[in-house]
Amino acid sequence: MGIPNCPHCGSPMVPRLYKSSGAWGKAGTPKMINRFIVDKSKAENIEAELQLNHYRLLFEEKFHLTISKMRLQVVIRDGGLQVASGRGITRNSYIIPVTKMDDDKVWRYFLNKESDLLEALSQGSWDTPCSNFECWDGTRCREYCDVWNFCPKGILEKGDKP
Repeated sequence: MGIPNCPHCGSPMVPRLYKSSGAWGKAGTPKMINRFIVDKSKAENIEAELQLNHYRLLFEEKFHLTISKMRLQVVIRDGGLQVASGRGITRNSYIIPVTKMDDDKVWRYFLNKESDLLEALSQGSWDTPCSNFECWDGTRCREYCDVWNFCPKGILEKGDKP
């Protein structure tokens, strides 16, 4: 029958066997090894794309130059360590291409956010919170939002803690 090939990369799947028995497995049985596969279709960088496209528009407006390509350089804090490589991080930094978004969409998004923030600050409160996507299902409200006390969702997520 032969050794089966990996369905993702096509390389032969040679089993690694335990040499001794223990709570993890019995001697002679195959080891279970995590394998990480990059699925670019599941990558989501909308916040970085919006921010960099906003910078692009501001730069183009001020300097009258056209930006054709944008890239995001991501530096891995613990890159090169065994824990990182065990989770599929194989390099210390990555260059990620950023999609050029429609100018009107970017302007609308940031102008809406700006007017919402100014209105919330002038009223002293805000009744239309960020979407679950924007607030990372509440994590952003609890840990990173500087204006959480003006928003009902932020108050709910943060509780009474300052």
